[in-house]
Amino acid sequence: MRDFIFRYRGWLFIPAAIIMLILARPTVSSLIVGLIVSFVIGEGIRIWAVGYSGVTTRGSELEAPKLITAGPYALIRNPLYMGNLMSWLGFCIAASGAAPIWVKAVIFLSMLVSYIIIYGNIIPHEEAFLEKEFKEPFIEYKKHVPAMLPRLKPYEKQNGKWDPGVIISAESHTIIMLIVVSIVLVVKYMYLINR
Repeated sequence: MRDFIFRYRGWLFIPAAIIMLILARPTVSSLIVGLIVSFVIGEGIRIWAVGYSGVTTRGSELEAPKLITAGPYALIRNPLYMGNLMSWLGFCIAASGAAPIWVKAVIFLSMLVSYIIIYGNIIPHEEAFLEKEFKEPFIEYKKHVPAMLPRLKPYEKQNGKWDPGVIISAESHTIIMLIVVSIVLVVKYMYLINR
């Protein structure tokens, strides 16, 4: 089951995205704030992390040529998933601008439930793989670096370096998805103010 969720992780967010887009009642201010959170914070974290981890993060099979513990990985074990959370949070902010409170709750809860189900399965699946692959270095890293709440002081035993050359090939899919969702939200806003 966890392997299936890992393999199709991107597709499994589609139901929450559809709910968000159908219920969306964006305003100018919610679009501005939400898209800043999505692109600047969410995608910023992802770009920082992908520069260290490389293109292996896009695959449908688990692989890790080496254990990365530098950059954002020195603060949090899953910076890519934190970046995803911030991007989705930004889209929820953008979508929920003029929505009634119950609609806002549905938008945020559908994203949060999807996130917990998907990453609640993926993270243990990946960590079991990393423990088998890297043994004691990963076990020690896991002991000192939290899964999702960043530590304030970076992990001392850092391994890896940032390579901006991998970002376009590793992040193009995510950036396109962010742009498409943003365009749909802007179109929804235009539709709502002109009807």
